[in-house]
Amino acid sequence: MSNRNPLDYSLNRPLSKAYNPIRYLFKDVILYLCLVSILIFGLAMLYSSSGQSVAMVIRQSVYVFFGLVLMTFISHLKPDSYKNILMHSYWLGLLLLIMFWSFLQAATLPVGGLILVSFLFSRQKSLD
Repeated sequence: MSNRNPLDYSLNRPLSKAYNPIRYLFKDVILYLCLVSILIFGLAMLYSSSGQSVAMVIRQSVYVFFGLVLMTFISHLKPDSYKNILMHSYWLGLLLLIMFWSFLQAATLPVGGLILVSFLFSRQKSLD
C-alpha cells in the first residue's frame, strides 16, 4: 500500500507540470534548440563553402536528421537497459583505440617523416 494521501495522486499536481508532448519528446528543449541552430549554421557554411552545391547540403542534411532522431531515441533509453553492457563497451572502445593508434603510428611514421622533410627542404619558385 502507498503512503501517499488520496489527494496527492491527481488533485495536488501543479498546473505547470501538465503533460507537454514537446518537453516529453525532447528532454532538454533549450539544449535541443541550440544544437539545431548550430547544425543549421553548419549547413549554411557548407552551402557557402561548397560553391552553392545543393546536393552536398541535402546529403549532409539527411545525416543530420538521422543523427537527431538517433539522439532523441537514445535519450529515452532507461539507464538500466544499457548498464549491463557499459563496462564491456568501454573496454572494447579502449582496445579499438589502442589498436587504431598503433596501426596509425606504424603506417604513417615513415611517410609522415618523408613528407615533413620534403616540405622543410623544398623551395617554391616565385612567379617573377
